[in-house]
Amino acid sequence: MVACMTVLALTAAQIMPPIQSAQACWSTVTTSGSYGPAGVGSYTIDVNQFNPTNGVLKEAIFTLQGNLSGTYSFTDNDGSNEYAYWGQTGNTSISYGRMNLYYTVSSGMDPNYVQANMNMVGPFASHQTITGTIYTGNLSQHFMITTPSQLSAFIGIGTLPFSLVVNQNDELTYSGGNFNSIISESVSATVTAQYEYASTPIPGTIFLFAPALVGLSAIRRRLQKAG
Repeated sequence: MVACMTVLALTAAQIMPPIQSAQACWSTVTTSGSYGPAGVGSYTIDVNQFNPTNGVLKEAIFTLQGNLSGTYSFTDNDGSNEYAYWGQTGNTSISYGRMNLYYTVSSGMDPNYVQANMNMVGPFASHQTITGTIYTGNLSQHFMITTPSQLSAFIGIGTLPFSLVVNQNDELTYSGGNFNSIISESVSATVTAQYEYASTPIPGTIFLFAPALVGLSAIRRRLQKAG
């Protein structure tokens, strides 16, 4: 962030003050987009571009943040003292160009369906339903772009379409019984863009009018006294 600075020095005694262009102030504009909660699938998170009428874009900081959780629900439709075993792997990605946040949650997965290595739920009473959640918490990643050629992709009056993709893989086995089962993924994601830009400076030539304004003011005061 560049601090604002005033560089014009002008007094009434000066006939022609030094003319310098004022250094631009750096300002910040923030915009964001989000999606979810959502299940398995492909989605789009739209984030506004930097509007060039604000000034000159100097840097862009993007924060990709998401939360992925896995949930299960088992209902034993007949007997009692029975168990359900399950495993789940889910993953999601948020991406745009070279910016990519990828994360995964996995629990109880065993390619050979060995029950000792899987998540066990039970024992069930007859017709009992048991539910639960695996929660990964919030994950985030920051990306800073300062190269002018790369910044150009973020300038305009449209939106940036970030891709959100969610996948899921499950495995189930039971110790007898007749079960209904639901295993699902849930994702929520947010993309925040922080644009740092320089406001368009006032042209230095405009200060050429300052001496004339000072002179006119002095003449006005003399005329008022004479009147």
